[in-house]
Amino acid sequence: MSGIGRRTLLQSGLLAPLALGIAGLTPRRAGAQGPAARLVGIFRHKESARAVGRAYLRLAPEEADAARLLALIHPGDAAALADAELRRAVAARQREDFACRRTVLLDGWVLSRTEARLCALAELLPA
Repeated sequence: MSGIGRRTLLQSGLLAPLALGIAGLTPRRAGAQGPAARLVGIFRHKESARAVGRAYLRLAPEEADAARLLALIHPGDAAALADAELRRAVAARQREDFACRRTVLLDGWVLSRTEARLCALAELLPA
């Protein structure tokens, strides 16, 4: 199994949107697509997100369910939120993860559980 290199992640641009509080979600109407697809829409390089998601799901196979991941990422009614509100809620959850030490180590990278779960969600949703 090959690891996910830091250079690969940085070049892919995957960490930039995560570090910037889920920036880059394309503006859409709240009802235009489901909340899981809206969340995964933040990734510019979906294959990189999927690679991180695969690594996370090897550590947490019990979370290999899109509905469960969505509930863990945003336990409220994510479908009722506008994109900007959803981004803010997920960014707050990421900050809370770090503050409460809800993190995971993947190939030398420390990610919030929320970030790792977003990547796992990308892996589970159809391309």
